[in-house]
Amino acid sequence: MMQGLDVEQNPLQDDSECNRGVNIDNLEKVFEDEWLVVVNKPAGMLSVPGKGSRDSVYSLMKSSYPDATGPLIVHRLDMDTSGLMIIAKTKDVHKEMQKLFASGNVEKCYVAILEGVINNVEGEILLPLCLDPEDRPRQNG
Repeated sequence: MMQGLDVEQNPLQDDSECNRGVNIDNLEKVFEDEWLVVVNKPAGMLSVPGKGSRDSVYSLMKSSYPDATGPLIVHRLDMDTSGLMIIAKTKDVHKEMQKLFASGNVEKCYVAILEGVINNVEGEILLPLCLDPEDRPRQNG
């Protein structure tokens, strides 16, 4: 659908450029108690392991909390998205947090930072996206 468009090369596609300097010691924890950890995921980092050898929030949390009984990751953020992620330390807490997300009792807010001159005050993107199961995490139109 986007073939033929003149777009910049994705700087995050090269594994050597990703996660530079991000490790468990400097992945910012903004909250922690006996049940949960909330971390500030930087842009360019995967939420869960993907292709290649990049670290992910999951891999860093798993190494930091080896005794955690839960799946850890309550929700995901796209690789290019920075923001807060909730990490459950137990299976029961993970299950309850998933219920809160599924029921809409947890609200998420996304803010986009744009560069350049925007000529229109508002607009609509009409490009349908869906998961490409053969080439995750890519999306198809």
